[in-house]
Amino acid sequence: MKVPAPRRPEGPIRVLVVEDDAVVAGFIEAILEMAGYQVFRAADGEEAVRIAHDVSPDVVTLDVMMPGIDGWEVAHQLRLDEVTASTRIVMISATPPNELTERARREPVQAVLSKPFDFAALVEVVEQTLAFAA
Repeated sequence: MKVPAPRRPEGPIRVLVVEDDAVVAGFIEAILEMAGYQVFRAADGEEAVRIAHDVSPDVVTLDVMMPGIDGWEVAHQLRLDEVTASTRIVMISATPPNELTERARREPVQAVLSKPFDFAALVEVVEQTLAFAA
């Protein structure tokens, strides 16, 4: 597994929210915008890979279960693209927390967040993920 090299973002911190449920995506987007992040959205894995390549986000919040390619495969594809290879990834899922954490240990991701979550937990995990990159 390739571990992203540390980097400090210049300008506004860009977060790509990848979530197929529009209500959940809107919730995540609103929270992150209130916290001062520049937010982009993708509704599926293929769109996520395209947008990530175009905007080079600092962090991707990535739903695990989506139509088409799942979040784990998206994470692998992001690592293969030199533009997104160092992007920090937060996996978000309704999968039981212990299962999510166990899988994340074997994958190219930096953090996990179990659904349901609240405003503070989302912002905290994104900030911790960015701090890890500093």
